[in-house]
Amino acid sequence: MRKWMWGQTRVLLGLAVAAGLLAGNVAQAAAAAQRLDAADLGAFVDGYLPIEMERADIAGMAVAVVKDGKLLLARGYGYADRERKTPVVADETLFRIGSISKLFVWTAVLQLVEQGQLDLDTDVQGYLDFPLPKRDDKPLTLRQLMTHTAGFEETLQDMWAMPGSSLDLRDYVVNHVPLQRYPAGSTVAYSNYGATLAAYIVARRSGLSFDDYVAQRLLNPLGMHHTSLRQPLPHELAAAMASGYGMGSEAAQPFELIRVAPAGSASATAGDIARFMQAELSGGLTAGPRILQPASLVQMQAPTWHLHPQGPAMTLGYWEVAGFGQRVISHGGDTMWFHSGLYLLPEQRVGVFIVQNSNGERVLRDAFFRRFMARYFPSAPTAVKADTGPMPWLAGNYLDTRRNEHSPMYLLSLLSQVQVSQAADGTLTMDQARWPNGKPIVFRPRGAGVWQNGDDSSRQLYFQQDGQGRWRMGGTVGMQVLERVLWYQDMALWRWVLGGAMAVALLALLGWPAGAALRRYAGRSRVLPPDLRQAQWLARGSALLTVLPWAILAVGGLCWQSAGLLQDSRLQLVLRAMQLAAWLALLMLLPLARAQLAVWRTAGTGWQRAHHALVWLAGLAAAILAWQGQLLFWAGKY
Repeated sequence: MRKWMWGQTRVLLGLAVAAGLLAGNVAQAAAAAQRLDAADLGAFVDGYLPIEMERADIAGMAVAVVKDGKLLLARGYGYADRERKTPVVADETLFRIGSISKLFVWTAVLQLVEQGQLDLDTDVQGYLDFPLPKRDDKPLTLRQLMTHTAGFEETLQDMWAMPGSSLDLRDYVVNHVPLQRYPAGSTVAYSNYGATLAAYIVARRSGLSFDDYVAQRLLNPLGMHHTSLRQPLPHELAAAMASGYGMGSEAAQPFELIRVAPAGSASATAGDIARFMQAELSGGLTAGPRILQPASLVQMQAPTWHLHPQGPAMTLGYWEVAGFGQRVISHGGDTMWFHSGLYLLPEQRVGVFIVQNSNGERVLRDAFFRRFMARYFPSAPTAVKADTGPMPWLAGNYLDTRRNEHSPMYLLSLLSQVQVSQAADGTLTMDQARWPNGKPIVFRPRGAGVWQNGDDSSRQLYFQQDGQGRWRMGGTVGMQVLERVLWYQDMALWRWVLGGAMAVALLALLGWPAGAALRRYAGRSRVLPPDLRQAQWLARGSALLTVLPWAILAVGGLCWQSAGLLQDSRLQLVLRAMQLAAWLALLMLLPLARAQLAVWRTAGTGWQRAHHALVWLAGLAAAILAWQGQLLFWAGKY
């Protein structure tokens, strides 16, 4: 009995010590925090952003911070137009804000819910004038659209438009319905189409075009007179639009036309987004009219869907960002050239917005926000467990749920899997999770499927099994979920297969002219039997066609990066060219096999037989990967 009591006493003492240490850490963190006021914030941002912009080759940026309903800072840095040396002015310069535009969609939905015109849990088919195919005949709701749990596949087809192209909202939602990869409500799979569909529902129920609705019911009441979803911009705003850049030191790019307009077409100033953040943080009240009732704002910002019970959630429009010791909800935005981030701390009534008009060497929003939080809201260190030994069931390759499995886009997903590795001491690393110096971020177990870096508590991973026992992984943002791949999807296998196939095919192609040159140099000639000569020509053709689809992909990828391939129909041409080459490579295997059998029956040497067999196997391996990646057939939108 005394032994048991002593054990319990040691546990209680341990808990008391741990609680004391935790309280001390919290107190130390609070003491280390800088006071968030305009003077210190201005000095911090001025000292950080210009240096980082120069390092990252970014032409222009803008930042806005609000607190307790007041604007603390709205500043521009660098150039809106580098060639003309036009500076960024926070209240005047417009930036594309990408998917932050979706927050206007979700606000509009909740306004109509308040008016009784929409219901979050009613099948959206009742709001539409066209049939919406659904998986398993399960209802699809606005709540699922708002949390990105509708299950839609990711599509890129016609996401960008050429000047003069139709930007009709109904035409897009009717003719670009993606397939449903997941049952509605089961998992997060971020979807631009889902937000665009919700905007179409708003337009139908309100009787206004979506652009007019947002302008009349949201932008004008908030005094956001330098914000618009219209494409191209109205004349009075176009002159203040920042140019977009690849690298800030390169030439400016044309104004982007986005077909999924409600999901990403807004252009806004940092000052206007500050007004929107104030409305989101002040219970729906601003200096002007109320855009949402306080209860609706609470509902919009409340956790709604979790991958892991301890991990970040999706709300009705935002996603939580974990690991900061404060509740943070956020939304990011990316176009071809612009990148933005909006972060709210609801309990602190603080909002942060940052945007850049260049791809540059990197996107600065997350690094900036981490610095901001470390300075003004530092979190106490969180203890992680000691090394526990390996857990091999977590290691492997993972695929993002935001993907397309019924078009060649699936091939790109397969080639870009996230690899999770586990060391003998039980720590985890990911090939795509690295510090700025390139070293891998090491995650240690905290228990219950939670993993955390020992030096930076905002770097976390969450593991959970789905209903079929398949491991899923989430990070510090609630909108990203990854699934462990099945063995036949694993690129650890397919990289070897594809690499071997390409090596054999390239060696066969290079060996052909090299052998001819050596024979010519040695003064030797060779007369081949007809069967062998035919087999050699077929092997060369097969080797060329084996390499061709992947060469097209490589060249297309370079064009994509350098010239914005998604902006016009060239992407479809690349995919169709890859498909044609893959089919020709597959069809070539049959005559090559017949010729190879003829060689085996007649004059071929051992080397010639092995050579032709290897070329045939290389073509077969590449064809299987093309089939696996949906390159030979595709049924849905890409």
